[in-house]
Amino acid sequence: MNNSLWRSEDGQLLRSLREDAGIDELVFARNNTVSLAQLRELEMGGRSSFYNPAIKRSTGVKLLKKLGHELPLPE
Repeated sequence: MNNSLWRSEDGQLLRSLREDAGIDELVFARNNTVSLAQLRELEMGGRSSFYNPAIKRSTGVKLLKKLGHELPLPE
């Protein structure tokens, strides 16, 4: 498995944890200095809001950590 990419499963987990915490997507995005478009791309897929896949994964990992979840480090 390639742990250096943001996977759809990671996005589903992010969305689920955010919703379970009762945090609105706009509030979560603003509180974490990402755009709403970037948050939606992380949660639902897409490829246009980040400069490269490494930045996308790094941002997603940071947001998951804010919600109390750690992803494994890239191989």
